[in-house]
Amino acid sequence: RGYNTVRFASTLAILTAAGVPILRALQAAGETLSNRAMSGNIDDAIVRVREGTSLLRALNHVKTFPPVLVQLIRSGEATGDVTTMLDRAADGEARELARRTMFITSVMVRAGSPPMPTIAAAPWRSARMPNRWMSSTGLCVSCPPNSAAASSVR
Repeated sequence: RGYNTVRFASTLAILTAAGVPILRALQAAGETLSNRAMSGNIDDAIVRVREGTSLLRALNHVKTFPPVLVQLIRSGEATGDVTTMLDRAADGEARELARRTMFITSVMVRAGSPPMPTIAAAPWRSARMPNRWMSSTGLCVSCPPNSAAASSVR
């Protein structure tokens, strides 16, 4: 759920910042979800927004996303800056996902299991290099392999 939340919030933030209409942005962000239940709930939320419901009420009704995301959207709608709040939600959820991944990995190592390598890029961006994709180990996976940025983006 965490990975899908990060992908959804990050994609929605990027698209709304680019001026994409909210219905189209929701549809595109929903297409990034690999969790079928979450994807179906986004389809329901799109219908609600199309009928005039606010983004907050539509996402709160489907009860798919963490409360923090919903609260940040509430704050964004109140201040008129949903994009910034979606970015914050994506960053916060990405940090939480990385923390949980590191915890599980450390438990596995202590239990004698070899750590599993992370090979897929996670959809969160470095604060210093926002156009770079980060792995869960904090390495830039979109940088040239031998560059200084590849080893020390954060």
